[in-house]
Amino acid sequence: MSDPPGSRPLRTYLIRLALLGLVPLAVFAAVALYIAAQVHRNELARSTLDLSRAVASAVQAEQDGTMSALASLSRSPELLNGDVPGFYRHARRLMEVQFEWSAITLTDAQGRVLFWTSMPLGEQPDTPNEPASVRAVLQTGRPALGPAIRNAQGEPSYAVRYPVVQDGRLRYVLSAVITPERLLRMLQRQRVPSDWVIAILDPQLRVFARSRGQEQYALREATPALRRLLSTGKREGSGIAAAQEGSAVVTGFSRTPDSNWLVAVGAPTTPLAQAFTPTLALYVAGVLVSLMICAGLALRTARRVSEDIREVAQAATGLGQGQPVAIVPSRIAEVERLGAALRDASGKLQTAQAAQGEALTQAEEAGRAKDAFLAMLGHELRNPLAPMVSAMDLLDLRADPASARERAILRRQMDHLRRLVDDLLDVARIARGLVEIAREPVDLAAELRAAVEDLREAHALGPDHLRWHSALAQAWIVGDAQRLVQVFSNLIANALRHGGERPVTVSLSQQAGMFRIAVEDEGDGMNAGTLAHVFEPFYQSPASPAERRGGLGLGLAIVRSIVEAHGGRVLAHSEGLGQGSCFEVLLWPSQDHVHQAQDPVAASD
Repeated sequence: MSDPPGSRPLRTYLIRLALLGLVPLAVFAAVALYIAAQVHRNELARSTLDLSRAVASAVQAEQDGTMSALASLSRSPELLNGDVPGFYRHARRLMEVQFEWSAITLTDAQGRVLFWTSMPLGEQPDTPNEPASVRAVLQTGRPALGPAIRNAQGEPSYAVRYPVVQDGRLRYVLSAVITPERLLRMLQRQRVPSDWVIAILDPQLRVFARSRGQEQYALREATPALRRLLSTGKREGSGIAAAQEGSAVVTGFSRTPDSNWLVAVGAPTTPLAQAFTPTLALYVAGVLVSLMICAGLALRTARRVSEDIREVAQAATGLGQGQPVAIVPSRIAEVERLGAALRDASGKLQTAQAAQGEALTQAEEAGRAKDAFLAMLGHELRNPLAPMVSAMDLLDLRADPASARERAILRRQMDHLRRLVDDLLDVARIARGLVEIAREPVDLAAELRAAVEDLREAHALGPDHLRWHSALAQAWIVGDAQRLVQVFSNLIANALRHGGERPVTVSLSQQAGMFRIAVEDEGDGMNAGTLAHVFEPFYQSPASPAERRGGLGLGLAIVRSIVEAHGGRVLAHSEGLGQGSCFEVLLWPSQDHVHQAQDPVAASD
C-alpha cells in the first residue's frame, strides 16, 4: 500500500523531535558566543575610539603650535616695517630649525606671492599652490588650514595660513607649509599592536599621515566604507570599515575640535575570529555529536515502533477486506490498545455487514414494491377514468343548460386526474426502465411552435402573455417527438402556474454546438434549496402550498428523465424568490440535416 502524499516515516518525526530537543541548547550556546563576540568587538571599538581621541588632540595641538609660531613671526620688525627682503632672510634663518616645515610663504592683500623661502627671492610664482585657503583668510581675516596636497618637491604637505593685520588693515597672509614627518613620529610612538593602523586625514578625507604604508597611501581618498561610516555626521564614533589594504577593520574615528581634521584608528577583525574559532569549532562538534546520538536513538526506537505499527496496519487492511483480525501483542501500550480496538471493530464489522446486507435486501424489495404499486395505482385509476370521461362526453352531447356549470367542473377535475394518472404511469415506467424513446428526425422549431399554440388555445392566452421566439428556421434532432412535446408542455405549464399573470417566454437558439430551449417566467422564483431538489420525484416547493395541492411533483422529474434519455441536459436557474425562473433544455443536433438561421423577428410573435 502506497503512502499518501505528504506523509513521512515515523523515524523522520522522531529525528525532528530530537532536533527540537537540541534547539534550545544550540540557540543558547549560539547566543552566548554571539554575546561574547559582541563584547569583544565593543571593547575593541572602545579602544580604537579612545586612541583616535588622543591622537586627534595631539594633531590639534600641533596645528595650534604652528599657528602660535606664525603669530610670533608676524610680529617681526622687518615685517612691521614692510621690509620684505629683510623678512625673507629672517624666515630663511627660521627654516633652519623648523625641520617639519618645507617652506614659509608671504602673500600680499591681493593674493600675490611675495616670497617663498624654498626659492630665491623674486623667482617664486605669482600665485600660491593652493589659493583657496589664501582667499578664505583674505575674506574672513581669520587663520585657515589648507588641504593636503603635494608641495614643489612632490611631498605631502598642507599650509597653515595666518592673517597679518597692521593698523587695523589686513596687509599680508603668512603661511607655513607643513610636512607629515612630525605627525608620523607621533604616530610611531603610539603603543598599539603592529597590525593596527592610524591615519590622519584632512577635511576632504585625503590621507595625510599614516602609521603604515605612508609612501603608498599618502593623499589617497578615504575608502567608501569609511565614508559611509562618517556619513552620519558625528564628530566621533566607531564601526566596521575597510582599510586601504582592503581588509575589514574595527574603526574608531574622531575629528579635531577646530580644524575638522579626522583621525581614524583601525583594528583588524582577524584576531577576533581567531579567538573564537576554537570555541566555535568545539560548539559545532558538540552539536554534531549530540545530533548523531539522538538520531541513532531515534532510528532504533522508530524501528521498534514501526514493526508493531506494521502489524497493526496489516490487520487494519485485512479488516477493510472483511477478514478476521489477528494481532501479535505489542510492548507499546498505545499500539496494544489500538490492536484491541481493531479486534473489537472486527467483531462489530461482521455484525454490521450482516445487518447491512439484510437492510439492503429489504430496501430493494421495498423499492420494487413501490414501483409495482405506482404502476398498479396508475392502471387501477385509469380503468374507472375511461368510462367517466365517456359518460361526461354523453352529458355534453345533451347540452343541458341546467348542469353546464357542474359539467365544466367535472370536466376540469377529470382532465386534472387524467394528467396525474399519466404522470404516475410515466414515473413507474421510468423507474422500471420500460420507457422507450423513438429515434426519428424531429424539428424542434416546429414542435415548440405547435406546443406554444396549443397551450395558448387551451388557456386562452394572447401572444403577449405566452411569447414565442426562435433564432432558427429549423432545428433537427433525432428523438421522440411525442415525448419532447410532453417535455415542452410540462415546462410551459409549470411556468404559467408559477408566473402568475406575468409574461412567459419560450425561445429556441443554438449555442456551443447544442440547441437551447429556454422557458422563462417572471413569477415566484426559487431559492437555493428548491433549485437543489426541483427535479426530484414528488418534490414540491415549500414556498407554494397551493401548487402542492394541485399536483404530485412529478412533472419536472419526468422532464429530466426524457431529456437525459435523448442524451441532453435540463437546467434550472433563478435569482431568488420573486425573481422569476428559467428552465433550459440542451439537445444535440442531428448530423444528417443542415440548420439554417432565420431572422429572429420573422420567427417571433
